[in-house]
Amino acid sequence: MRSVTIQPTVDRVLALEEVYEVFERVVVSHSKYEESELEEAIGYYDAL
Repeated sequence: MRSVTIQPTVDRVLALEEVYEVFERVVVSHSKYEESELEEAIGYYDAL
């Protein structure tokens, strides 16, 4: 990421974009997993 701020070439920006897209997929996937795993407990405790 630092390399983009030091020298923001098109190739570096595109590479960084690819990394962030993967990161976003991982975070969204993990959030869905947690939601499904905690669904019963949330309902049991009427948390929502």
